[in-house]
Amino acid sequence: MRAIIGLLATALSVVGLPTLAHGEETCSGAELLAGWVQPLADADGAVNVGFGPQTDPLTGAVTEHTGVDLSGLPGTPILAAAAGKVKRIDFSASGWYITVYHSGGVYSYYKEILAASDIEVSVGDQVAAGQQLASAWRLLSGGTMSTLHFEIVIGSENVDPVAFYERLGLDVAGTPITNADRTMRPTRGVYPSAQTKNTFNFLFATGQLSPWAWGASLAIAQAQEIRQVNYVAKHEVDFVVGDAAKFSAALDKEKYGVATVTDNGDGTVRVGFTPTTAGFPATAPGDCPDANGEASAPSTAVKVMTWNVDGTNKTDQFERPWSKRLVSLVSWVKTEDPDVIGFQENMHSGTGPKQMLKVKPKLGGYSWYGLDLDHPIAWKTSRFNLVKSGSFKTGSTADPGKVHARPSAWVLLRDTKTNKTFYVISTHQKPAGLTSRHFTVRAAQMKRLVSKIKALTKGADTPVLVLGDFNESNWQESSARNAHITELVGAGFLDAYSLAQTITTKVRGASTTNYYGHSFANRFYYGSVRTNSPKINGYHIDFIWTRGVKQVYSWRVGLGSSLVSKATEVGNKPFYATDPLPSDHNPVIAQIEIG
Repeated sequence: MRAIIGLLATALSVVGLPTLAHGEETCSGAELLAGWVQPLADADGAVNVGFGPQTDPLTGAVTEHTGVDLSGLPGTPILAAAAGKVKRIDFSASGWYITVYHSGGVYSYYKEILAASDIEVSVGDQVAAGQQLASAWRLLSGGTMSTLHFEIVIGSENVDPVAFYERLGLDVAGTPITNADRTMRPTRGVYPSAQTKNTFNFLFATGQLSPWAWGASLAIAQAQEIRQVNYVAKHEVDFVVGDAAKFSAALDKEKYGVATVTDNGDGTVRVGFTPTTAGFPATAPGDCPDANGEASAPSTAVKVMTWNVDGTNKTDQFERPWSKRLVSLVSWVKTEDPDVIGFQENMHSGTGPKQMLKVKPKLGGYSWYGLDLDHPIAWKTSRFNLVKSGSFKTGSTADPGKVHARPSAWVLLRDTKTNKTFYVISTHQKPAGLTSRHFTVRAAQMKRLVSKIKALTKGADTPVLVLGDFNESNWQESSARNAHITELVGAGFLDAYSLAQTITTKVRGASTTNYYGHSFANRFYYGSVRTNSPKINGYHIDFIWTRGVKQVYSWRVGLGSSLVSKATEVGNKPFYATDPLPSDHNPVIAQIEIG
């Protein structure tokens, strides 16, 4: 059944059904996909045991607690904290556990699961943020609440989940509840039925049932021992009850966010829930997306873009000369209106078109550094003051292909709105290649990049943004190819995607590389959105690495309006783009609170 539901969810995601969204009840237009959610779907949950050294009250022994223990009502769904891939399901002395990889070196662990039958996923499954992984049935002492041991691991280091969620602007758990509110379920796994749970999990995962209606419906069914609940609409369900009056009298409307209760007269009671995301983290500071599909952010947030603009000038069958792409590129940037931009593959010398020299006068309002470099940086003149600038190399001409010698540009900017200073680095790194020599060079290249950043910042805690094309994905786990993750994460950087409250890419699964220039059915200039995974909105080789920033409100792959329209129409199938694509890369855009 679970496999069938997964296939149905994948199929429906292609035709554009809505995903889990924060604030979608009051907004129109683009949806917001949750970046992170609470791992235990109980609005009244609490942190019972914190992170770090814990002292046994009986023996006085001190042990290291590598995560936090969250409590909730028995049977509470355990949710994927963010989109990812199930890496491991195994058994230990404390019970079953699940490991999920969220890309960019970030993992989450869900431990102390009572039985294998409580687990809803399999190794290799791709899961969305908020998708049910299991149910929490292991009881705390006293027998009234169940527990989940939850861990966040970045690189190889356990971090405090409470602090990590606070950095996201979220709470890892709900508000504590009193003993009087703790309701013990009589029989594990009986209410509601497996069919009801599977159906509701599917409706929730595909966005047909709102987050709160989903969680509250299952909680009510458990509380009143109801086996069957029927879906009606996004905020409405029918409970199949024996006594409608008794059900209605026992229903805690305030606790479960109930707006309406109607006796259908056929043995069912229709319950309408208040459109809310209560119990789930809300997007802060505002929920509604703007015209580009982004969650609203405070005026102090910096909108950052990185974009490999393709340093070619081909006039062959691909039909992608710079003269055509220039118009599209300028239009895309004006539509996005970023505050800071890192470009890569700027053709600036020889007989080429000197790309950014052509872009600069058409954009206006930006100051530039590195127009004579491969990877220039632009920033809004009205908002930022340049403190200093420069460039460095992360390779040598002895590297294979002699491409690592390209200089990376950097600037130190001061934000006139906040008076905060921060570094911006634009770089382009060679892919790992196919041989051990390439792997070695790649690893050394990443080490040099980190070393150059360390020398540049001189150990200060000034925030740093590293923008660029790293030619390996955020999901790369091979030790031979993931040096961009291990080295940068080891130096304190995190991918903005990993920190984002919301993922706002308009076409689910769109990546930063597209089919631009590929051939299909003997047709060229093949422009499509490459949907690497229907569920995971975030495959990218173009990064906005962050260190020392306060918050990331949103992250997305930037797509032109015609691509969004066509991709929505055809799903994940390739298509012939009539409009010229600016590049073989799509840009990445993030809204970041620097400090």
